[in-house]
Amino acid sequence: MKMQYGTKGFKEGFDRTPVGIGRHLVKVSRVFTETKSGEEIISRNGHKMIKVVLEVLSGASAGRTIWDQLVLLGKNDKGAGITKHKMKVIGVPYNEKTQEFDIDTDIWPDLNPFYIDVIHQDYNGALSSKIDAYIRESDAKPNGFGPKEEEVLEDYTGESADKEVEL
Repeated sequence: MKMQYGTKGFKEGFDRTPVGIGRHLVKVSRVFTETKSGEEIISRNGHKMIKVVLEVLSGASAGRTIWDQLVLLGKNDKGAGITKHKMKVIGVPYNEKTQEFDIDTDIWPDLNPFYIDVIHQDYNGALSSKIDAYIRESDAKPNGFGPKEEEVLEDYTGESADKEVEL
């Protein structure tokens, strides 16, 4: 193929500015379940893993993306409740009776937006964004950081801070 590609006014390089600290309305923009070579993505511990790219929809970070992963753990594995919570917030169809998700990652970009709370952390000497919490839109404080005061959500250890919460 022969062609010209104009780059006048382009800034060369990558913008590594992290997504801002705080609450952000996001949606799933892309989902990866396979490596570039077509192999299933597997965690270091041998569990299936789904990687998601979340796009920030509003505010100063609008248009920016942040990556996350959902590790499909067994019910007795530490952190299994995290994946269950994330998938419910994303809007993955869930059968309450069988307590099973119907996973079709092709539809995830079409599901409703939700909120994430972002913090910053040092990663190999550079500042990076980290998702601290997934929050259903209905559970988010209008102008706050964190869940509604009357609710207690599981933290990322999979343990409830005060009491058991149905997620």
